[in-house]
Amino acid sequence: MTQLVRKFLKLNNGENIICATDIEKDYFDNKSIHVIDPVIVHSIRIPRMGMIVETFIMKYWIPFSKDNVAEIQTSSISAIFDPDEKFIEQYELFIADQKTKNNQEIVEDIEDNRQDATMEDLMSLILANREDTDEDENDGPKRVLH
Repeated sequence: MTQLVRKFLKLNNGENIICATDIEKDYFDNKSIHVIDPVIVHSIRIPRMGMIVETFIMKYWIPFSKDNVAEIQTSSISAIFDPDEKFIEQYELFIADQKTKNNQEIVEDIEDNRQDATMEDLMSLILANREDTDEDENDGPKRVLH
């Protein structure tokens, strides 16, 4: 299996993307490349203390993707280069943070479903007991469920 490398893509539409890919060189010899965990990078310039400070915002490029993998046509890429090591660190922290958040949401969904199932089980028990007591109405005193 080939090792994934981090690359920065400048797309023809002006978007800047950092991603992981398994192609290390000769990108433009292929019609497309597969990218994993593509993150769009927005540059924001803020005036501060008489200077202009530049900061970056990262967000998933394809936020509703099931597996966060995309195929990009090389004809839509204007440049590909290796990102700075500090930028790779920030990218990897972002990806790790997003995956942790997704895992927490999955755990919360499972816990919510367990609570829903417990409530459904309880309601089924109550209804079953109610049916039992309705059938046994003439047989004696009714049972009380606390």
